[in-house]
Amino acid sequence: MLPQIVYTAHSNGLMYHAVGHGFTCEAYGVPSLGWLELDWPDEYIDVLAQRNGKRDLSWNMPLISALCYSREDVQKRIIDYAVNYIEEHPEIDYLHFWLDDGHNNKCECDRCKNIKIADLYIKMLNTLDYELTKRGLNTKIVFLAYHELLWTPDKEKLKNPNRFTFMFAPIQRSFLQPLPLIEEAGEPKKYNLNKQPFPQNNYEMAAHLKAWTEYRKMVGMSLSDSFDFDYYLNDYNDPGQFIQTRLIYEDIQNLKKNGLGGLINCQSQRLFDHAALPQYVMARALQQPELSLDEIVDEFFFGAFGNNYEVYKKEWLKLTEASAPLRDKENMEFDKLKEVLAAPLPEEQCKDLTTSHSRKLMKFTKELFLMLTDMTEQAVLGNDEKVKEIQEKINRYTSEKESEFIIELDRNYFKGAMERLLKEKLDKENLDD
Repeated sequence: MLPQIVYTAHSNGLMYHAVGHGFTCEAYGVPSLGWLELDWPDEYIDVLAQRNGKRDLSWNMPLISALCYSREDVQKRIIDYAVNYIEEHPEIDYLHFWLDDGHNNKCECDRCKNIKIADLYIKMLNTLDYELTKRGLNTKIVFLAYHELLWTPDKEKLKNPNRFTFMFAPIQRSFLQPLPLIEEAGEPKKYNLNKQPFPQNNYEMAAHLKAWTEYRKMVGMSLSDSFDFDYYLNDYNDPGQFIQTRLIYEDIQNLKKNGLGGLINCQSQRLFDHAALPQYVMARALQQPELSLDEIVDEFFFGAFGNNYEVYKKEWLKLTEASAPLRDKENMEFDKLKEVLAAPLPEEQCKDLTTSHSRKLMKFTKELFLMLTDMTEQAVLGNDEKVKEIQEKINRYTSEKESEFIIELDRNYFKGAMERLLKEKLDKENLDD
């Protein structure tokens, strides 16, 4: 399947991006297929990051465990693995060379503790470029600003900026407001090993992008050869879909102003039950940024519901306006939201299969959000048994409906979003905080 996808991508003028996290595991013979609890080889315990005087895995998961990146043998092993991988996969246009997927987990040994992770990372990137150049390999290398790597290097500079593409991954950002322009941002908080003051709002996040933009200019990188790696469309907190729609459109309009040339989104592909509109707007705004948001939105609703689309558009706007209790910790107007969700669909005759399916999907989405709203309200009231009862009902309902809406609903993905909805409403911590 993958060779066919790559062939088709290249046939249509597209570039193939590959890998990302994993080199820190695979270089030592450990699989890197996800956040899995796996054993680390005893003979390589000494290369793991030292934290609190001990070298061990973070949460027993190799993929999110840092290594002792200041060690020359560790750097060489990871780079050698990456070089060999590139040689074995000439179909790759852009190789993403990332470190571990963890945070506040970096090495505190005497060699590492006084060096920013970004300095060690840039040093490794320069060595990787040297080895690739020596072999006549022109593969572009993507490096990222993410977690500790949001902080720019103190000393190290990219020696061959034309080799590299910059990727900004603002995972701690808010998805209720757009990212501001970097010219409006201040300065990042001070780097503090394993007690990192990660951004608490989008202005703090933009401060890191501003710093990396200044760094890229300083080393002579092209700002257009970069992109935002974002995390839109992951939440079930807006049945009308207009919150993410407006946010995504504004973010895309500001990409070039913020020194970025494009966007890759980290998402499920089966999410049209709750994010059809923002996903459509994302694609159209990237393709034709000169189009207004209203033009794209109307195009979407006309395509989904036909000539009488305005009545559906109004219904979706009502859903967004009423769904504040799913996003705002202080808003408890659940009854108002349930009333809007329980209202029947507009009395419009279906003109074709597309409008028929769009109505069916809208009905399903409203029913699902009605149950999610009941669950969230009961959680706020402290009725844990009722919450479990509703969750079981939701699980039965989605298991029955997934085959009917196979391209719109990813049930496993939905389960994570359902748990996150409760955690955020109740202000509970999770692993990503």
